[in-house]
Amino acid sequence: LKNFVKVYQIIKNERNKYVNLIQSAAQVSAEMREKIKILQNEMEILRTTTLLKDSQLQKYKLKHSNSHVIRDSLRRAICKIDQVLRDLGEKREGQKIKIVKLSSLINQAEEEMIQLRKKYENVVQVRNERGIHLIEREEE
Repeated sequence: LKNFVKVYQIIKNERNKYVNLIQSAAQVSAEMREKIKILQNEMEILRTTTLLKDSQLQKYKLKHSNSHVIRDSLRRAICKIDQVLRDLGEKREGQKIKIVKLSSLINQAEEEMIQLRKKYENVVQVRNERGIHLIEREEE
């Protein structure tokens, strides 16, 4: 009977040990399931965040691309304006040269006019003097 009691105690201890192991395993399993749920939730949050950030990245890329297009068009406009300014500068220089030439022509014409006026005055004076001489001769 003592043998049976010993065997019974051994079996009972073994059974308690296995029950404890089963309970520990069940608890660990429950904890793992909980961790898995938490990790799945975190994965879903990260997936959502990733999708949102991908969307934002696409928007930023589009804005960046549009900015490049705007920048290039502005550069082209600046180049056109710069060319127009250079053309106007060249035209202005040409007009300055024409003004100098025309001023020179005007000055020459004024000098000729002054010389003609002097000649005219001289001729009128000579005519007047001749007229006076003629009148004096007629009176004699």
